[in-house]
Amino acid sequence: MVILAYYAALFNSVLIVLGINYLYVVLNILVIICMVAGGLNKRIIQQFSIHILYILLLIISLGASIFLLDDPGEAIIAFGLYSLPILIWVCIYSNIRKVSYFDLFSKTMLISGLVGYIGVIQYFFNPTLWGLIPANSNALIWAEGKSFAEYALFFRATSIVGSPQVLSLFCALTLIINLRYKKHLKPWSFYFSSIGLLLGGMVTGSKLFFLLVFIYIFFSQFQKFKYILYSIAFVSIISLFVSSLNLNIYEQIPAIERVFSIEGIVQQEKEDSRIDRYLYIINETNPIYGNGLGSITNKSVQGLRAAESYIFKIYYEIGFMTLLVFLGVCFMSFFGYLHVSINDAFIILLMLLGMLLVHAHDSPVFFMIWGYFIRGNIYLYKKLV
Repeated sequence: MVILAYYAALFNSVLIVLGINYLYVVLNILVIICMVAGGLNKRIIQQFSIHILYILLLIISLGASIFLLDDPGEAIIAFGLYSLPILIWVCIYSNIRKVSYFDLFSKTMLISGLVGYIGVIQYFFNPTLWGLIPANSNALIWAEGKSFAEYALFFRATSIVGSPQVLSLFCALTLIINLRYKKHLKPWSFYFSSIGLLLGGMVTGSKLFFLLVFIYIFFSQFQKFKYILYSIAFVSIISLFVSSLNLNIYEQIPAIERVFSIEGIVQQEKEDSRIDRYLYIINETNPIYGNGLGSITNKSVQGLRAAESYIFKIYYEIGFMTLLVFLGVCFMSFFGYLHVSINDAFIILLMLLGMLLVHAHDSPVFFMIWGYFIRGNIYLYKKLV
């Protein structure tokens, strides 16, 4: 049931085209019901007290938002996106039957890798995936009337997850977890999924994808001096090659310009600065209770258009106190992993970096990634799951 819920989230956009709306929500609720009905270990669930506190604060914010906002539906959706992944994994890990995260992840990684391949197919062959992307999706509406090159530059690839930002972070973090478990995975399945995730992340033209993957590979090998030299040499060669490319190449492959062109990066920051968005959020937010659940969407909100940060989005919508509790959830996971593996703890830091720089974690496709994230809390109490 857990794996089925994950697949339903991954293919939600396709299911919508087929007339099946939000099946993943129903399956997620069924997972919670099954876990509770199967019995929860009281001693383990007590270890998730801060997670439960976070969900209770979300419930309080939901109640206030329903009365304060013009569209209570947005508040309900936002509540589900914030709370469901945490609540589900707390129930899974607290079930009296022990659940192995690795078993779940290993059974889903081939499909996760397939998402990357689909992104590549979409980028190079058909932006609509032959009708699998809903005709009223934001990506298609915004790209209407543009050439494919312009579409590729601004919307790069979305695969079936609905957003290039979501796809890039999904590919980066899933690839990193894949590399983490490499020794325990079958070689053919590891390479199939890893190549798909690598290619899918690359075509998005996301600087964050390259940053996270490179940092992880560099860190995981830093104890071996020769790998440091290899990494430096590889990056130097790639940088020299890209900097020597003719401008026509940039026009044909806009993802290269987006990631490697210093001039392009500086220009983009001037036109669409993340810092300006963060400052706007800080200045326009009541630190006690925020602006209400669901008050930021992909549509413009006064002077703000998307938070571009999961952390700042929580602050804008729910306020500082709830954000502080959520950060407590994050650092409990970090210190939990630190007890058993520096490598795992470092992956949590990379996840936090992703949360800081984009708001993609509110997508349901991060279900398995949230499972890895929440699991660290178990290690804090020296109880392996």
